[in-house]
Parts: sequence; structure tokens; C-alpha cells
Amino acid sequence: IYIITPIEDTPAFRAGIKPKDKLVEINHEPVIGMSLEQATEKMRGKVGEIINLGILRDGEEGVKYFSLKREIIKVKPVKFELLAGNYAYVRLTQFQKRS
Repeated sequence: IYIITPIEDTPAFRAGIKPKDKLVEINHEPVIGMSLEQATEKMRGKVGEIINLGILRDGEEGVKYFSLKREIIKVKPVKFELLAGNYAYVRLTQFQKRS
């Protein structure tokens, strides 16, 4: 199972999981033969619990382990930053009803 892109402001993003990383373990259990749905279900759990992910990354040897604290994921569809000279940088991360 390959990571396409970790969602910004999530535990995986903050931990340093990157696009093209390959998920090989969830809580020290191999994911070989699991479907994406099965792996996703295995990663879900109670808010505040720790989950351990084993990742293979191109150009690096061995499995890298990440411990993440589960939380409710709230995607912010609009991000912005005020720049110098009264300019604003606005980015739509997702098109949602209220974007």
C-alpha cells in the first residue's frame, strides 16, 4: 500500500510520512495481502491511542517506524496567509460545500 499524499495537519503529515512511502506494517503486523479497506479499518481506533506504522522509503534501507496518536481528522478546505503589501495567498485544498 503506497501513500499518495498525507493530508496536511494530520498526525501522519506531522510525523514526516511522505508521498510514495510504502506502508508495510500496522502495529507490527504485516499488511501483505490486505486490501486498502482492511488496512484503513486497522488504522482506525479511539482518539488518543497510539498506532505504529512501518514504512519503506525509496533510497533508504530498512523499515522506518512511526508512532502516531490517533485524532479526529478535520480537513480545512481553505487555507490562507496574508503577505506583504496587502496581498493574500489563498489555497483551496478541497472543494467542499462551503469552500
